[in-house]
Amino acid sequence: MGSNLWQVHVQLYYGKDAELYRQRFRQGNEPDETPYGFHLAEEEGFRVTFARAGKRGVLAKIIHKLLDFDLAHAWNNARAMSEADVIWTITEGETFAAALLMKLGLVPRKPIISNSVWLLNRWPDLPWWRRMQYRALASEIAVMTVHSERCLPIARRAFPQLRVELMYFGINIGHFPITPPKASTGRVTRIVAAGNDRTRD
Repeated sequence: MGSNLWQVHVQLYYGKDAELYRQRFRQGNEPDETPYGFHLAEEEGFRVTFARAGKRGVLAKIIHKLLDFDLAHAWNNARAMSEADVIWTITEGETFAAALLMKLGLVPRKPIISNSVWLLNRWPDLPWWRRMQYRALASEIAVMTVHSERCLPIARRAFPQLRVELMYFGINIGHFPITPPKASTGRVTRIVAAGNDRTRD
């Protein structure tokens, strides 16, 4: 590779373009330079690349529905993943798509640092064959992180052979400083969490 630095490929989900995100950050519209602060790995001595959105057709959406994750988006970034030393994901969909490409021999095997946001919430309700699918692909994952202590035992039961770690997640207070809430004069406290993020809900 012409460098001693490890190359990390961040496989973001479809539509989360790091370059567009950087532009919005410079305009003061995003909390960090890149989505979820992945660029901070550069300060630790890594070279970082980000997933790019490719073309999507009806077939890509059908495969996504069948597999429960976006294989087409992973395939569009297969070259970047192949050239990296490590693959890092923010949601389980990107994790298992990359893992399937490795299982199929389309991307060389390398560590996947995964993150589970929603899968464990759905795990008890998944059909047995879907759970088998995820367990088979989990053998390609080096470590899975979760954001909640409650998810740790669920993840360890779901994937007993997989290393699972707690990783707290938050916003960059260097750009979005915390403002103490005003004391309520009434008996009801109202909390607004605007957006369409299932974790926010």
